[in-house]
Amino acid sequence: MIEKYYEDELRYLYQSGKEFANAHPDRAKYLNIDAVGDRDPYIERLFEGIAFLSGRIREKLDDSFPELTEGLINLMWPNFLQEFPSMSIVQFAPRKGFLQETRTLPRGSELLSNPTGSERAVCRFTTTSQVRLNPITLEKVDKSLGANGKASLKFHFRIGPGAQWKNLKIGPLRLYLHAELPTALMLYDFLTSKVIACRII
Repeated sequence: MIEKYYEDELRYLYQSGKEFANAHPDRAKYLNIDAVGDRDPYIERLFEGIAFLSGRIREKLDDSFPELTEGLINLMWPNFLQEFPSMSIVQFAPRKGFLQETRTLPRGSELLSNPTGSERAVCRFTTTSQVRLNPITLEKVDKSLGANGKASLKFHFRIGPGAQWKNLKIGPLRLYLHAELPTALMLYDFLTSKVIACRII
């Protein structure tokens, strides 16, 4: 047992015993260990035994506290403690003129990071879903507010050199909302649940 638990319990018994003995001298004067005339060695041994047992109980409770919290978390939020691998958001930037038509990167494709850190470690990732690569770049986004109070966003895309729109299979476009979390969540909400119309010009 950690000695601190024992000392804390013994200190509490001495202090509370002294206070109780001073408050009730007719019934508990022997609990005051500091009173030399009324000092009882059996009370001292009793305090030491109780401090030892109480210290053991406190130690067991403190040791089991992580198990208690883990059980509560597993009950209320079971996914929180599950192992989850490291993740990253990747931007694919093909060499100029290399990508001229739509290509598909299958799920589970391996990606290697640039060497990082003092040990020049290379991190290995795999894609979690199929990725469609198109030779287009989002150049800018314009925001405007109409007379009716409805806002609109205009996305300007530029096609890569050597590529032609007719050879592309655009399909759904994945956009990364690079902003502070509250702003990104607001934009995500607008783009996924509050869009009235969408047009390609």
